[in-house]
Amino acid sequence: MQPAVQWVDNVDFWIAQAIHAGSGDRSTGPQGKHAGKKAGKPAGKRTGKDVAGTPATDDDDVDDSAGADLPGATLSEFDGVRYLHLGDTPWVQGAMRLRKPATIELDYVQRMCAWLLWRTPEPAMHAVQLGLGAAALTRHAYGVLGLRTTAVELNPQVVSACRAWFHLPQDDERLQVVVSDAGAWIAAPERAGSIAVLTVDLYDHQAAAPVLDDAEFYAACHRALEPGGFMTVNLFGRKASFARSAARIAAVFGAPHCLQVSPTAEGNTIAIARRAEAGEPGLRWVDPEGDTTLADRAAQITLLYKLPAARWLRLLKPLIAPPASTKASKKADKKADMKARGKLAGKSASKTADAASAATTATAPGASLTAAAVVDPAAKPAHPPRPATKGSA
Repeated sequence: MQPAVQWVDNVDFWIAQAIHAGSGDRSTGPQGKHAGKKAGKPAGKRTGKDVAGTPATDDDDVDDSAGADLPGATLSEFDGVRYLHLGDTPWVQGAMRLRKPATIELDYVQRMCAWLLWRTPEPAMHAVQLGLGAAALTRHAYGVLGLRTTAVELNPQVVSACRAWFHLPQDDERLQVVVSDAGAWIAAPERAGSIAVLTVDLYDHQAAAPVLDDAEFYAACHRALEPGGFMTVNLFGRKASFARSAARIAAVFGAPHCLQVSPTAEGNTIAIARRAEAGEPGLRWVDPEGDTTLADRAAQITLLYKLPAARWLRLLKPLIAPPASTKASKKADKKADMKARGKLAGKSASKTADAASAATTATAPGASLTAAAVVDPAAKPAHPPRPATKGSA
């Protein structure tokens, strides 16, 4: 049985402009690249053979008929990079550089490895990818980091495509590729506390929004992580959509334990969340003065895995930005709070009596002092409290 894969006609028209237009490796769209259009020589359509002409091998472990209602996998190539699409859309689900299949090609996928800044990979660790894409993270976790690896993918045609065209190895004692619904799989009771590193990249062929993005899903991810385990999530879309996703993640994991890698030029933001123990300090993203722990780790990551970790450090910030506050607004808020609790009552009464006495002295003998002549300074604070400025995530 041949994998259910098609080659796309006129792929140069799909791919060129947004990918390597003056900035090296650029990614657009929720899965990496939304192809631009550029005139060029059509690549033609090929089926059933890889680029070298070797017949594609059967994948007996994958039942392609199970995904009959799902979009088929389509492939395209440009400038030495092979791309995976779903159906006839130009959204890229993943990519692989043909001469360097072990490297991670897309910028946003590289950023999903930012958990390496806080945890050192060890063979006993279990890494899970929800959403296979072109298997870049699966190949990296299994082949480069040497971790026990599980990938969960709903579409069996994507699994077949990855096995035939994207160097995805066959299952063994360290690698398992599961054709299943990611939400149901991660929520299964047997997953609890079993995962060290969880990467989530779940978009359909239209790439409008994450397929799984509610509080229940993120709670299941939190339960599945071991204490100290990390989750990274690709979030793409409108600012309001990102804010909702970020709020849900922070509500489950706790805002101090959540960071983000600032979005790529094309809008892919990577959320980072850690399952922390009660009372554990928040996730640090800046080295304090005199401490180079994170900078040293970033240099080591680059040396070992050829990933731009030093750049990640410059792009890290809280997933949920704290409200902006100035010294003046803090002082005004504190004063208003003290007054509300009656701590300024005595001082206000004293000021009122002094003002009345001064007014009486300044009035001619026998003149009456009207109530309007007495001004209570407590009635209008000199510096009313200002509302905090809303920060953007």
